[in-house]
Amino acid sequence: PSGKLKYKYAIIYLIILDIISLLISYNLGSYYFNLNLLEIIIGILYTPFFKYFHFTTKNISIGFTAILYFLSGLYKCQNIPYYIIIWLFLDCSNYEFYKDIRDIEADNKFKCFTFPVKYGIKNTILLIWFNYLLSSIIILFLNFKIGFLFIFTRFFMNILLDIIRDRKST
Repeated sequence: PSGKLKYKYAIIYLIILDIISLLISYNLGSYYFNLNLLEIIIGILYTPFFKYFHFTTKNISIGFTAILYFLSGLYKCQNIPYYIIIWLFLDCSNYEFYKDIRDIEADNKFKCFTFPVKYGIKNTILLIWFNYLLSSIIILFLNFKIGFLFIFTRFFMNILLDIIRDRKST
C-alpha cells in the first residue's frame, strides 16, 4: 500500500516465490504440496477479496494460512494437541491485528476495513489481550506447565510490544 514497491514487481516476485515453493513442496511429498497449494490459493484470494470483505475474514484467512505453515513444520510430530493449534491460530491472528495497527494509515487510505480502522487502536489492543487470555486459559486447563509458560511469555512479550508502540507514538 505504501507504493515503495511497484505492483508489477510485487506480482513477479510473488509468482517466482510461489513457483519455487511449489517445486520444493512437490519434492517433499503430497502432504506438503497440498498444504502449500492451499496457502497459495488463500494468498491469491486474500488481496482482491478477503482483505476487503470484513476485518474478521482478513484476520481469519491470515491466521489460517499461518497455521498451515506451522502444521507443515509439525507434520513429523505425532499427536499434536488441538490446544496448540488453537493457540497458534489466535497468536497468528493477533500478529495480524498488531500489523494492522502499524498499517492503519495505509489501510484507511486504501479502504481496507481492518479492526483498528473500524474500531480503533485501543479496542484492537483489548481484542488482542482477550485472544491471549482465552487461549492461555484453554492451555492452562489442559496442560498446566505449557499453559503457564505460554501465559508468562505472552504477557511479557505483549507488555513489551505495547510499551514500544506507546513510545513510538509519543
